[in-house]
Amino acid sequence: MSSTTSTFFHSPVFLNESIDNLGIKEDGVYVDCTYGRGGHSKKILSKLGDKGRLLSLDKDLEAEEHAKKAFINDKRFKFIRANFSKINEIVEKNTYTGGVDGILIDLGVSSPQLDNASRGFSFLKNGPLDMRMDQTQKLTAEDWISNSDYNELKSVIKNYGDEKYASKIARKIIEKNTTKKIRSTSELQILIEEIYPKGKSKKNPATKTFQAIRIHINDEINELKKILENSLNILHKEGRIVVITFHSLEDRIVKKFFKENSNPLRLLSNVPIPKDYDRPKLKELVTIKKVTEQEYEKNPRSRSAKLRVAERI
Repeated sequence: MSSTTSTFFHSPVFLNESIDNLGIKEDGVYVDCTYGRGGHSKKILSKLGDKGRLLSLDKDLEAEEHAKKAFINDKRFKFIRANFSKINEIVEKNTYTGGVDGILIDLGVSSPQLDNASRGFSFLKNGPLDMRMDQTQKLTAEDWISNSDYNELKSVIKNYGDEKYASKIARKIIEKNTTKKIRSTSELQILIEEIYPKGKSKKNPATKTFQAIRIHINDEINELKKILENSLNILHKEGRIVVITFHSLEDRIVKKFFKENSNPLRLLSNVPIPKDYDRPKLKELVTIKKVTEQEYEKNPRSRSAKLRVAERI
């Protein structure tokens, strides 16, 4: 990590709301599944007593370096560089009880990742088409764009970006790559802007395509589905899961999971129910669909954030 990387500022979204809704016990065990730059972790630790524990996860090498420096002297804290979908084995290995009292998942890309041009997440800064959350991963956005066919490009851009011009963008990428490989964020952004009708989009035309490629490269949807399922195995009774989402695809997955596990019998209303059928596993508690005006002014990137909370029954 370069000396400049550590200067990037990150403002945690729903900081107070998320920690308040974890319902933290002083001697409880908690998991911050997306450390970022430690804003949520710091807040959790401020509410834990001497016997409390916090496991913080992140697959970003820079997040790991930050965590080791920021909390090196706090014995209640442990950082683990890993995909959060592996939370079951992580909790089993690092807790005495094999369970936790709360799980926090912030699905946003951190500001240091977006603001560092060399990471390739943002179309606002020219850099290599990278987009890897885990820098040890081999597949980059450039690799994927260079080696994918039209159908795969179209499918990812449409399904993960909800992009109505997905077919045109995919065709243009294939066409461009036959003459000169697309290697930078600016090259891809310009290509997309040339396709969009002028004045038809309030957002930058590249927004949805960049989101879609990032989601695919990092397998974000499968990772999210896995951790939601795994959370049921490790949450203690009355333990809470708090999830912060930033786009509709993520939010739909979380919303559906909470509803299905809060009232599973409702989904089988026309099917005979065996006596030993599972009862509800979760109780939905809170949904916050918009950040405050003060938070938006402080961090415009929080504009699409939503927070959902459920409790283990």
